[in-house]
Amino acid sequence: MNNDTVVISYICGGLFGAVAYIGFLVMFIYAVWKGDYIFHYGRVRGKTARAIGVIGLVGMAAGTYLLIGYAFFHTNPPFSSIAWLFFGLLLVVLFFVRFLSLFMWHDK
Repeated sequence: MNNDTVVISYICGGLFGAVAYIGFLVMFIYAVWKGDYIFHYGRVRGKTARAIGVIGLVGMAAGTYLLIGYAFFHTNPPFSSIAWLFFGLLLVVLFFVRFLSLFMWHDK
């Protein structure tokens, strides 16, 4: 693999990551703002949706904080254990919502 291919793959990977990050960010902001969490298999409304949105926003901020600390500054950022806790909570909530969506009733 030559250097041009590596650079192109890094650019494409970075663009895909940025689009996915912005998509999740918009989804969580909408859940906090409107109280309506819309995902692939349905929607959650009310206080539960707002809680999912807040956990999502805090988890994404923690993930960004860890990414900047580890990838750009090459150091262990302060309070990284708390950031890992919030990021892990985000992953647990997203997997839990995805798992519960398998049992949701779908009107077709």
